[in-house]
Amino acid sequence: MLYPKVSTATIVTTDRCTAQCKECCFQCSPKKKNTLSLQDIKIFVNRLIEDFQDISSVVFTGGECTLLKDDLFAAISYWNSLGLRTRIVTNGWWAKSVQKASLYINKLKENGLNEINFSTGDNHQEYIPFQYIVNASKAACDSHMITAIAIETFNEASFNKKNALKKQDFYDLVTSENGKYLTILDSLWIPFHKNIKYTYSPCKEPTTGCDSLLTYLGLFPDRTIRACCGLTLEYLDSMILGNLDDACIKNEFVSQFNDFLKIWIYVDGPERIYNYCLSVDKSLDRDPLLVHSCQFCAELYNNIKLRQI
Repeated sequence: MLYPKVSTATIVTTDRCTAQCKECCFQCSPKKKNTLSLQDIKIFVNRLIEDFQDISSVVFTGGECTLLKDDLFAAISYWNSLGLRTRIVTNGWWAKSVQKASLYINKLKENGLNEINFSTGDNHQEYIPFQYIVNASKAACDSHMITAIAIETFNEASFNKKNALKKQDFYDLVTSENGKYLTILDSLWIPFHKNIKYTYSPCKEPTTGCDSLLTYLGLFPDRTIRACCGLTLEYLDSMILGNLDDACIKNEFVSQFNDFLKIWIYVDGPERIYNYCLSVDKSLDRDPLLVHSCQFCAELYNNIKLRQI
């Protein structure tokens, strides 16, 4: 039986970023300015704690969340004071040396940060050298902080885990005693422009549903509250539940339990539903560019024929 249970929240702090990756899912850039205030973040967490007793952790992301400067430290400290775990996602632009990275990591840890995730790969490295990620990861692991590096993954990518391990200082970190705090992840990187085409190694159809729905709430830079933080979220108006100024976040969240498609996606996942639609209408051709569950989800919501089925 489904029931309202939110354990993790995401705060997309800003759509401003130090990079402007061509295939950024939120189309962030240095030119964008939407940023949540510390007061907005505190209002959100207070209402979450009041309405959802299962809430245990929060992820700060963006854009580039570290551009909040002291407000980020204060927000982490506030969540930590309430007994909640915190994680940030960053491109590591601030780690120009191990010394600078250590100073920054220490300040994050002093304010209660539990985990840090770094994003890198072909797109990110047009703006942020991988050496910055190495510096930041070393500083984080040396402070015994849980650390993850997400590498953009597609067949045409010139940078991957194998390339990363060719860097001697990174290899030394991974094989060191403190390397146990580090995880390297393949992060499927999908295009958002029709003139860009990536290919991917075959993957099995998921056997479980989408756990990003009906267990999640996110606060975004425009102060909207949304039902997921998937890669295609900007193309899914149905995921907008309301605004931070609305009277009751819980009512907005619970309203989803009357949404048949969201429940079906939660149970079976969007790819299995997409395949079911193709089996019902043989005139529909499978789109070879769809490889990620978030893409299938956007297709279900935006393709009229699929919606009719």
